[in-house]
Amino acid sequence: MKNENLKLFAAQVAAMTASERAALALKMPILTIAGHAISPRNSCLLAMQSAELVTVIGGFRQWLAASRCVKKGEKALYILCPMTGKAKEDGEKPTFFREVAMFDISQTSTI
Repeated sequence: MKNENLKLFAAQVAAMTASERAALALKMPILTIAGHAISPRNSCLLAMQSAELVTVIGGFRQWLAASRCVKKGEKALYILCPMTGKAKEDGEKPTFFREVAMFDISQTSTI
């Protein structure tokens, strides 16, 4: 994994009950740069990785498209994104999770 602590954070989030995750996510709603709310699990992962409040996240290229640039030296925050694999012989498509690097708006500046 790119972020060694992500495994630890993911285990801590997995150990939470669904209501604990939902309560934590409600305290700090996090949106993507496209305006979509992220899952309670990913909200928890971001909260555990950042000492500051995370509000709006996006990928490096997404921020560039929005006329913002990630500041030099900023560390990425990682979320888990569901991916679908190729169909097997029985027609079933496996689902797996991939870590995706994101940056909070506080880690960016205008171009």
